[in-house]
Amino acid sequence: MAYLNFTQKPIELKASTHPRYETQLEMKIAKEDLQLIREGLQAILASPKSELRVDLPQKWTIFWKLRETETRQLLAHPETDAWVASLALTPEHCQAVIAAMGAATDSAAGENANVGAISRLGNTSRISNFEMTVSRI
Repeated sequence: MAYLNFTQKPIELKASTHPRYETQLEMKIAKEDLQLIREGLQAILASPKSELRVDLPQKWTIFWKLRETETRQLLAHPETDAWVASLALTPEHCQAVIAAMGAATDSAAGENANVGAISRLGNTSRISNFEMTVSRI
């Protein structure tokens, strides 16, 4: 499993209620760190049984992995102050996320530096209870 420890990085996180998926996490991240996540997702596509773990500030952990049938974005709250999200993407959805992250890292900071909502880049299962939006700082 690939691992990125971003717990000490200047990443902005904001959790809020989402009208469809219950919980939403907005993440603002530096260009270089977004590129590292993008490279991790590319590695997942090359080796579908692998996954990428990203530890974030405020005790958030995101697991990225592939799923053949449908994308699922699930959130667990195993401890009072810890959050664990699993973003299991179809290969096509993962490719769309990689492309959006590439466009965001290639552009200057501003409007074009947004990846946006992960669910909008592909079809997401109705059982999903989590949405994540990504943009650059």
